[in-house]
Amino acid sequence: MFYSLLALAIAYKYETSKHAQIIGWFNKNFVHEGKFDERFGKIIN
Repeated sequence: MFYSLLALAIAYKYETSKHAQIIGWFNKNFVHEGKFDERFGKIIN
């Protein structure tokens, strides 16, 4: 799951190697914006 998020982050020019940062970035930019359903945020957490 981490590497999937990492690939998504790289596509959006966001770089990090820490799990917590990438999960927070995903939740902020995709789950809270409504691009992904909330259940994906829960699965990742």
